Amino acid sequence: MNKSYPFLFLLIAGIIGILLFPFFLAPFHLINPSMRGVMERMMGSSYETIALNPLMLELSLGFLALLIIGIFGLVYFMILPEIPSHSEPLKSEKTYGVVLNILTKEERKVVELLLAHNGVYLQKYIAKEAELSRLKTHRIIKRLADRGIVTAQSKGNTREIKLAEWFKPSPD
Repeated sequence: MNKSYPFLFLLIAGIIGILLFPFFLAPFHLINPSMRGVMERMMGSSYETIALNPLMLELSLGFLALLIIGIFGLVYFMILPEIPSHSEPLKSEKTYGVVLNILTKEERKVVELLLAHNGVYLQKYIAKEAELSRLKTHRIIKRLADRGIVTAQSKGNTREIKLAEWFKPSPD
């Protein structure tokens, strides 16, 4: 469904409401008995005060709000282009080098260990070989997993860590 359809619906509802607004106006006469004599002397004997029904006033403001929201929504979606999103990072020669440069020394050590073991290794062995505590290793792997560089899957009393396919350097 096109994202502008809800705003088009609001615009149409607002236009219909504004066009039908005069038919909703059913003014009724509101005369304050204590002021009747004063007003008759000032304005003549045929003076009548007319007030809008509060519900009708709120309805008209609601339709006006729908109209404004619809117009702004349609203008927004017509003028501003949609920004495409990439669900999977682009794989290139530069990706590996750029990401590796951004990683901390300890994160780089974990990634290099995974690369040395074909991209798959148990977390407990990573901790031993990288000479990191279990907690530090867990936190590093969590950060790498949040970035999409590795995935972790439980395997017995440890976790199997896999390097993401997009991150592995292309064989030369």
